[in-house]
Amino acid sequence: MPETPPPDAPAHAEHPRVAAALGRARATLVLRPPATAPDVAQGVLFPVLASLGVEVFDLERLRLTGEVSAERLEYRLSGQRDLRFVVLPVDSQLPEPAGAEVSSVVYCNGRQWRHGGKDADLFEEGFAQELKHLIAGEAQSDGGTSAARSGGGRDTGERSAPVAGQRTEFVPADPFERITGEEVRRYAEAVRNMRGKLQVSFDGEPVEITSRSAFYYVLAELALRHGRADAIPGEDLVLPPDEAPAERRARPLARPGWQLLVDHEPSVIEQRTLELLDALGLRRKFSATQRGQPYPVGRE
Repeated sequence: MPETPPPDAPAHAEHPRVAAALGRARATLVLRPPATAPDVAQGVLFPVLASLGVEVFDLERLRLTGEVSAERLEYRLSGQRDLRFVVLPVDSQLPEPAGAEVSSVVYCNGRQWRHGGKDADLFEEGFAQELKHLIAGEAQSDGGTSAARSGGGRDTGERSAPVAGQRTEFVPADPFERITGEEVRRYAEAVRNMRGKLQVSFDGEPVEITSRSAFYYVLAELALRHGRADAIPGEDLVLPPDEAPAERRARPLARPGWQLLVDHEPSVIEQRTLELLDALGLRRKFSATQRGQPYPVGRE
């Protein structure tokens, strides 16, 4: 258990999933005895990368390399940009990168992250956004560290698009072509026992989704499958090694160890369903009614 509370996060708006991951990471930094390299990997690196959409349990995406010790771990991240994360115990001095390491290696001791001779602090505002940019290897407009938007794994054809007045989000390049009725029906099959009065169709064809919670679940599965895990409210996701509280209703997702909480009030489920439809660009692909009325409310 921590002897002292972790420092407060900056007072700025983070995506709930990112904020939760950063909170878990900060708690790891004040463990006594101090966190070893494996502790930092489990408590800091994995949660932070996962909150940014990286499939940390996909060995084709993130793989442990080299020897394992309490003093050092190395992981190779493959994707839009290949990076090597060298994880050290809390408060360790970070090496100065040299040669090819300047652009390809990120050193991390939990709080401090070093890449290309520049340091980033876990407690600083904008840390998650900077790391997100780094993963994809695109330059930030403010001249900061090389940056990127990670869609979470293999290239799924996504591109980023800025939204005026909001933080940058991921948007599908062409969801109409990439999301098919077959996969919608496959995810619907997993929750066919969740019954209600909803009637849903996709591309004009009925699909067996009859409850609001089931509809929300199917959209969450589609978001995971198509690199939009960031669009799922962080407070609804239970990620390994955590388990859903015994008093909550959760459904397992297709990603190993992941669960979705589906026991919200109907109005909350409805709003989150609408947000996922927008995030995936699927308002016109899905049609749904609840007791003869369009669902969710707010659809065009």
